[in-house]
Amino acid sequence: MRSLRLVAELGFKILSESPYNVGAAAASMAVLRNKYGDLYREGLNQVFSPNNHPKTSSRVKDNIDRMYTYSGNHVTVDNGAVFVNGMNIYSPANSGRYTGEERAYFMAGKLARLYHNGQIQPGGASYDGPTVTVAGRSIVTTPNADVALMVATNLNNSFVKAAGPAKGKQAAKPNKKKASKK
Repeated sequence: MRSLRLVAELGFKILSESPYNVGAAAASMAVLRNKYGDLYREGLNQVFSPNNHPKTSSRVKDNIDRMYTYSGNHVTVDNGAVFVNGMNIYSPANSGRYTGEERAYFMAGKLARLYHNGQIQPGGASYDGPTVTVAGRSIVTTPNADVALMVATNLNNSFVKAAGPAKGKQAAKPNKKKASKK
């Protein structure tokens, strides 16, 4: 299992050094999970050579975690919703051949790369019709301009927040000292 994890980490590293979307790793694992189930087995291999690979859902989660780290702990996806600095930005709907979940990974991947490259600026999200852009790059196409306005506003609000724990991850609690009474 350790060697599989190392291979997956190397694959993400190669992906992150390419011009491709880093959200594609999680999206591709989600496609496999949705098509073949959590543990993919084929034919007689189900009986004679059981699969000992990690669950596909674990691979999706591992790639989300890698993308979160790559973004400097700014961008993640949870239950099909994109979060930036802990704020729920948008839950894309199905469109064409892509599920909403896959579209969320692609959107998050674009934002993660922009954070990684230091291209996120407060007030940097805008929209033109249904398309939301950040730093001149298309992030997501929404059903209409009203939704795009909401997404751009959510992004701009999140850009002014500091990086912090993603949804579901706990922040370290501050050490509270009680004031001594004299």
